[in-house]
Parts: sequence; C-alpha cells; structure tokens
Amino acid sequence: MLKIKFGLLTKILCRNGKTCSGIILCCALVIISCTLFFFAPFSRKFIILNYNTNKILYLSDVKSGDRFSITYIHSVNKSPIEDLFIIDDEYNIVLSKSIFKSFGAGVPSTFDDGGRFEFFDDRIEVSYNNRVIGKLILRIGTIADHRFMMDGKNIKLNELSEPQSCVCFLADRITLFQWLRWKVSNP
Repeated sequence: MLKIKFGLLTKILCRNGKTCSGIILCCALVIISCTLFFFAPFSRKFIILNYNTNKILYLSDVKSGDRFSITYIHSVNKSPIEDLFIIDDEYNIVLSKSIFKSFGAGVPSTFDDGGRFEFFDDRIEVSYNNRVIGKLILRIGTIADHRFMMDGKNIKLNELSEPQSCVCFLADRITLFQWLRWKVSNP
C-alpha cells in the first residue's frame, strides 16, 4: 500500500513518470529535520518528574547559580527542616545547607566531609562542603508537608504528585516535544 502511494506521489511530483531523486531526497531531509527539531534536546530546564512515569510535573528555566529549597516537617521531632540547594556550573544539584530546630533521628550530627555546624538561638544550620547530589529523588510524605521553593514560588509537592509517590529533581536539557506536551497539559 505504501509503495503504491509513494509511486503515485512520485508520478504526481515528477513529470512524465521519471524518477525524481531530488524530490525524494528533499522530502527525506524535511522529515529528518522535523524529527531533530522536535526530539533533539534544545533548552536546559529545572524539572520535577514523577520518578516512576517520567511525567514532567514542574518546569522552569535554570542557570548556574540558581537556588531552591525543600522544606518538610520531621517525622520524629515534628519540627520544620529546610534543605537549601544550588545548581552548580555543570548543572548538578548541590546540597549547600540544612536548617533545623533540634537534633533528632535522621538529622546530621557529625561530618566526614568538612561540613560545619552553626548554632543560633532559634535554629541550627549545617553547611555542607559542596555535596553534589546530581539528581535528587524524594518520596512525598503523607504528613511531612513537603514544599518546594524556587524563584518566589512555594509549591506543595503533594499537589504536584500524590503522597507516597517518588519525584525526581534535576536540571537537564529537554526536547521541544517534551516542552510542548508539558505546556499543553499545564496551560
């Protein structure tokens, strides 16, 4: 069937039924160009994905030096924790600091990599020594009230994806097709 349609197309486009390799070559180049245009990575973005489905949940422009934070309520001592991150020159996610009210299970208390503690009246700050994470994978808690903050936006993660699901934070290049699909589903 395809051969018949292609043959008919050739007869329509070429005079006197002659082979027209130039037109065929041109059509092939257009198809390849369109494929590259839509499916080759074109722009670097900050992305939050559903880890299991790879569905884009959040998308924004990103550049080296951009900062974001994730806050949550600690499951044991029920106090807020804020983790601060920065995007480095290679577009890795780097944990720069954690802020919390008191020590507890899962909260840093010692370092092997040169991090340091600063104690204040109302908080403890832990500064890390360029702890490169690359991409950050997080399971959204049911009571932790995970929030993502970047560029003045404060987003509850359980509004992006359901509790107990995993999300992945990363800075990466996306294709025009991915961007258009996200734009259509998030007007």
